[in-house]
Amino acid sequence: MSRCSPLLGLLLFGAGCGGGASGHVDAGVDSAPICSQGALAFTEHAVQRVWPPGLWHAAMAPDLDHGEILLFGGVLTDPGGRSNQAWSWNGATGTWTNRTPDPLPSSWPAGLSDHGMTWDPVRHTILMFGGERDDFSNSDELWEWSGGAGTWTNLTPAQRPAAWPEGRYSHGMTYDVARARLVIMDGFGPLSWPGYAGDVWDWNSADGTWTDRTPDPLPTNWPEPRQSMAVAFDPVRQRVLMFGGWSNIPRDDAWEWDGVSGAWTDRTPAVRPTAWPSAGLWTALVFDPGRERLVMLGGEVTLTTTTEIWEWNGASGAWTDPAPVPLPAVWPPEAGDARGSVGCSHERDLVLRRADGARGRPARGHLDLGMRRVSWLGWAGAQLTDGDYRAVGNGVYPAYPQAILKPSCCV
Repeated sequence: MSRCSPLLGLLLFGAGCGGGASGHVDAGVDSAPICSQGALAFTEHAVQRVWPPGLWHAAMAPDLDHGEILLFGGVLTDPGGRSNQAWSWNGATGTWTNRTPDPLPSSWPAGLSDHGMTWDPVRHTILMFGGERDDFSNSDELWEWSGGAGTWTNLTPAQRPAAWPEGRYSHGMTYDVARARLVIMDGFGPLSWPGYAGDVWDWNSADGTWTDRTPDPLPTNWPEPRQSMAVAFDPVRQRVLMFGGWSNIPRDDAWEWDGVSGAWTDRTPAVRPTAWPSAGLWTALVFDPGRERLVMLGGEVTLTTTTEIWEWNGASGAWTDPAPVPLPAVWPPEAGDARGSVGCSHERDLVLRRADGARGRPARGHLDLGMRRVSWLGWAGAQLTDGDYRAVGNGVYPAYPQAILKPSCCV
């Protein structure tokens, strides 16, 4: 029998490709039962064939008020270009709904990739910042999605105030529940050479203002500027964890951001232990409330995708590999660019959308931790069997669902 404990209004979210960024934690409205630590196992669950087009570098975030997950943007695998479509996923029914109106209203974001999205528990909306447009310019716009109305509102003033982040993509983005602040960091595209921001910004949900938390000059104990790193809020330690990323080389360092003091702490040992994740980027980092651990999944290591799964214990600063040996026949496949998020929306399925597996560059996804299980959504060249991804020669994947793999957190 499952052992479950109440989760008192806690939403945990991680975005990216997408979300552009990584894991996140948000505060929910209602209590939701979640599972305590248990064995990890996967089952296969078929879904319907109403489906978004093949994408990579899209973003996803949970809508707690409506029990759905929102997908927006991404690079289209066919015919190319950046999507401006919005889709919502219902974990209870296993169905997608196209939320894109026709014709588009004047208040609607342009097509984006590598943007960040997260749930704002104060405003009860989904926030989206940054990203790369079709003309390869970097967005500095902040948008807000209302799930009930199905509308986007641009929160960006026509005349930017002095305190406003530069446009960027592949940045870190999460929500600090303890301080009720949206947090963005780093990313690629700001004006300063070599193009990595190296900064940290807070956005106040109450008054809609940005604050630059980056000291000048930078202290010695400050992370190397980077992009495509894993980022998530740890509600137990009330810190933001950042791992890895790319700064002209793949990185394997772990840093904690204290939003109260505005200081980084390097949690990386000088000599890496055997149990330490590989240097890489585009990983999913999310908080598992049942195990009270941050969980990191997939990513790209030395230009190849990986099946690595790790749990972070912030108190001890140690990583643990929870995967069984040998792996069972039904297990999630390699997942480059596997950024994601965790939330408490209805059935709360973990969803990972993947494309272009031949090159190891799947779409950013959303991980949504549920009461009994999470889900892994995958593409295959023709069909999905026992969770196996098969690449298509040109890296283009069909725009229909294959299957969802659901690991139980309590079995």
